[in-house]
Amino acid sequence: LDLGDPLGCLLPPAACYFSTELDDIEDAGMFWLDFANVAQVRLAEEQRRDFEAKFERLLLRPAARQLVALCQVSSEEEQQQGLQAWQEMVDRLQIPYLGPHYSGVVLAEMG
Repeated sequence: LDLGDPLGCLLPPAACYFSTELDDIEDAGMFWLDFANVAQVRLAEEQRRDFEAKFERLLLRPAARQLVALCQVSSEEEQQQGLQAWQEMVDRLQIPYLGPHYSGVVLAEMG
């Protein structure tokens, strides 16, 4: 049974759908992250450009800023507040992890 490349057929329209139709990231962060990690590997840069811009604006940049800020705390109280803010973001967006590609991106940004 030769099914060809089903992901090759599905991913470009899905990237378009994410970038044009989905604006609410609340409670759907994991879907965005999973799709972003697959798109990073399976789609050409021009096919994922609009999706990635929206993904970075809605999810990746806010998560990275939160983690970078957590690394720059100077007191235990600030650390506790930062950890609480991070946990609230994780819970709100349902993002228990950033995935294989974007974990590396955020860790590199953190230094």
